[in-house]
Amino acid sequence: MRRVKTFICVALIILTLQACSFVGETDYAMFEERFNKANKEIQLVNSNVISENFEKSTKYNCFFDAENGGKYMMTIYEKNDSNIITSCTLCVLSSINLDINSVKELFCSMIFAYSQTDREISEKIFNELKLNEENTYKRNGNTTAEFDNLKINIIVNGAGTAITIC
Repeated sequence: MRRVKTFICVALIILTLQACSFVGETDYAMFEERFNKANKEIQLVNSNVISENFEKSTKYNCFFDAENGGKYMMTIYEKNDSNIITSCTLCVLSSINLDINSVKELFCSMIFAYSQTDREISEKIFNELKLNEENTYKRNGNTTAEFDNLKINIIVNGAGTAITIC
């Protein structure tokens, strides 16, 4: 009887520990949940999301109103065969009034949704990439940087700036 009690206790502990952890990659539903958790003021809502199905992936275009006029767009790609987010891109049009604080909030929420990166670390990455400087959004070019398990690519051209996490 004592062995049975011990076995049951150990089994319950293992089950409890497994229930508290998430093992695997992020799908769109989890991305959306994490994004909304990261910032209560900026939310992904279905009414602002357009999805397109392709042969190998689904593309989600999400639109956010900017405080100083215009819109920001985030594009998220999810593999169809595995439902894993492969990349997400934040687009900042050059035709809108740049609001670096809005870009920072969207960037930090996006990076948390993609990889659960803490706010402090995502702000540090934002600053290291010089996304906190207005000139970054005006100089045409392509920059790629890696931070732990994240690869971030920034493309700036006449149309605007694309910040991609993959």
